[in-house]
Amino acid sequence: MGKGLGCARASLTVTLFAWGAAGALPSEAVAGPYQYTPVVDSAGPFGTSGMTDHALGNNGHVVFANLRDDGQNSINRWNGSSLQTVAVTGPTAPGWTTALHGVGVNGSGQVSFVGWRTATQSEGYFGAYRGEVPSTVTTISEVPLNQAGPAYEFGTDINASGTVAYHRVESTSRGIYTRNGAGAEQTIFVAPSADTLGFWSINSSGHVAITGVIGGVRGVWKGTGNGALTPIATGNFSSVRTPVIDDAGNVTFSATLTNGTSGLYRGNGSGGLTTIADTSGGAIVNNANAFARTSSNNDGDVAFMGTPTGGSPGIHFLPAGGNLADAQEVISIGDELFGGIVESVFLNPRGLNDADQIAFMYRVLLPGQTTTTWGLAVAAIPEPSGLALLGLGAAALLRRRRRVVRH
Repeated sequence: MGKGLGCARASLTVTLFAWGAAGALPSEAVAGPYQYTPVVDSAGPFGTSGMTDHALGNNGHVVFANLRDDGQNSINRWNGSSLQTVAVTGPTAPGWTTALHGVGVNGSGQVSFVGWRTATQSEGYFGAYRGEVPSTVTTISEVPLNQAGPAYEFGTDINASGTVAYHRVESTSRGIYTRNGAGAEQTIFVAPSADTLGFWSINSSGHVAITGVIGGVRGVWKGTGNGALTPIATGNFSSVRTPVIDDAGNVTFSATLTNGTSGLYRGNGSGGLTTIADTSGGAIVNNANAFARTSSNNDGDVAFMGTPTGGSPGIHFLPAGGNLADAQEVISIGDELFGGIVESVFLNPRGLNDADQIAFMYRVLLPGQTTTTWGLAVAAIPEPSGLALLGLGAAALLRRRRRVVRH
């Protein structure tokens, strides 16, 4: 998701805010062209062990899973102004127990997740679910906890219509499936248990992109619901990561080739593979963090984690059709954010939406503190004050106009 950058790193200039006595985050902060809005941090009741498990919807809603200070796991949704609880573990039945994780969110605010559900004190289930704040939770797929063998792994993804993609492991096989909740389960692909299936994503048509090792071959595939897979890219990879499928059926993913080159690639199963960006030009340091985490949207824009030569690891944004020289720094280690210095940032595969908002996890070291504070935030380009007066063509141009950061 990005391509070759330039020379010395330009750090972000962040407007500093004074923290209140309670340690709460300011309502927003501005750095360069980006506006940063905090979602949650460890100064509140959501726990000091920050969770990287989060996703961003096209309506700007953020969902995350975390271990709270009271010892409970919870699934939470931020609707742009307030936090809402989708599910939380507890001692009562019916309820949730042990763990809640693997979140996704769509543009309607529907939330998908994996959890252990307690029906009664002696009856429990493990499965994939869909929550709709503030109404009920819909069971997508589940098995009794006392049934040996089946389990749900890694996480979920959810599309615009509420169809959830999930990974179920049986005693001798593993597979990716989809279901809306009311209809029949669709089999995307079933593999022997010896194979591995990594991250997956689902588009509005219910098609799913999958990474993994199938039949000894490492690669990326696309399934449409008939149990067969279309290869996107196979062979010549030492690792493949974070495939995101758009509504047109294009799959964007990051990978490391067997020759050591890391990059960001896109394909749809026909017409070959497009290299969006890679480390061959030397502008991105070829280490474990090179394109390690990437995201993309339906416009073909991409966000990626990378370390520019001579710079610091961080998250960058590249508009569709751009070269790596057009990539824009979003946030990097060493930058100032919410009154502290950024010590780490983390981008999830569903961290970029169609409005070019970017959700990310961060850790900052605050003045006078010896331990870091974790949090989730959303970065966005502020809308120009006169945008409402512009024609549609000018508005589209403004949306694409980005600050070029020379690294």
